Amino acid sequence: MIHLYRNTLLRTFWVAVAGVVVCGLGQGCARAPKQTTPSAILPSIDLSEVAKAHLFAGELPMLRNPQALSLQTRLPVPGQVPLLDLSEAQPLSESEIGRIERGLKGRLALVNSRYAASLREREERSAQVAVRQAREKLAPEIDQRRQQINQDFAKKIVNAQLASADEKRKLLFEISILRSQIRALPGGDAAGLQQKLDDKQARVEAIAKTVAQNVGGIRRQHQLDLKQVEEDFEAEIAALEKREMAQARERAEQLASQRAEATLNSVNSFVSALGRRHTDVTQSAGKLSIPPSVRGSVASNSSVLVRDFQSSAQKLRAKIVEDARISESVVEASAPLRRGGATKKAVTNRASHLVSGR
Repeated sequence: MIHLYRNTLLRTFWVAVAGVVVCGLGQGCARAPKQTTPSAILPSIDLSEVAKAHLFAGELPMLRNPQALSLQTRLPVPGQVPLLDLSEAQPLSESEIGRIERGLKGRLALVNSRYAASLREREERSAQVAVRQAREKLAPEIDQRRQQINQDFAKKIVNAQLASADEKRKLLFEISILRSQIRALPGGDAAGLQQKLDDKQARVEAIAKTVAQNVGGIRRQHQLDLKQVEEDFEAEIAALEKREMAQARERAEQLASQRAEATLNSVNSFVSALGRRHTDVTQSAGKLSIPPSVRGSVASNSSVLVRDFQSSAQKLRAKIVEDARISESVVEASAPLRRGGATKKAVTNRASHLVSGR
């Protein structure tokens, strides 16, 4: 009877573990992805805590100390147990593995696309900062060019105004003399002097007009020079911004591609491990044999029962550790979806949830 209880317990354990793993993975694939931000490092998972949370962790004390059940020395065993009843937990089917793979890859594709957009935005902001710094660095040089243009403009204005100053002063002096002579002579005798006076006044006006035209041209050229300095400066900044943006987008694409490749490799590795475990479990299930202890109709003695229970406890403990490691792989495979300030306690709790059956 004890052998039947033990084997029934183990059978229930393996089936339940399979349900926990498949259910945990299925929920991980079906749940809508949270919008989270990437983080550089996933905290390590405390496997000892995960093992304590296992669905059958509470059975270990009983298996290790079967005397606590007040077992009798000899108990009847109802014949042989069918081989299929002793098989391990049913492995994941190919369709279930495929569903897990599609779910993980779909969620990772969504997260990677958001990560790529965030990465591009970050790199573009860095490029804009570099452009602003370049503008601030070139600003003193541009101010120096403006000052030089203004100094040249002032010199040209002075030179234009002084170009005919001597001739103009001479003409004004001669005009003053002619006016004095005209006032001193009778009206008819001053006709020749008046013509000279008119000619000299016309020359003074021509000189003033020429100077005004030259000064106006200098002013217009001054404005053009200042405008050219500004245009050259803005063109230089625009070219720099174009280069920086192109380099930023290229960096973002490279980093996003590396991230996508790394996460895809992680998923492929995880799915490959699931496939290998599927094969191993299937092969081992076909090689199971009925232990000699269940072939007889009566158990040998209490010491044999104790050893059998303790052996089962060791196997159960190994399976609990294995399930804890599988849950760790599941959490690590889905890590890109749950990053962003994750703590060791949070990822350990998630791994514990996968094996707890809750």
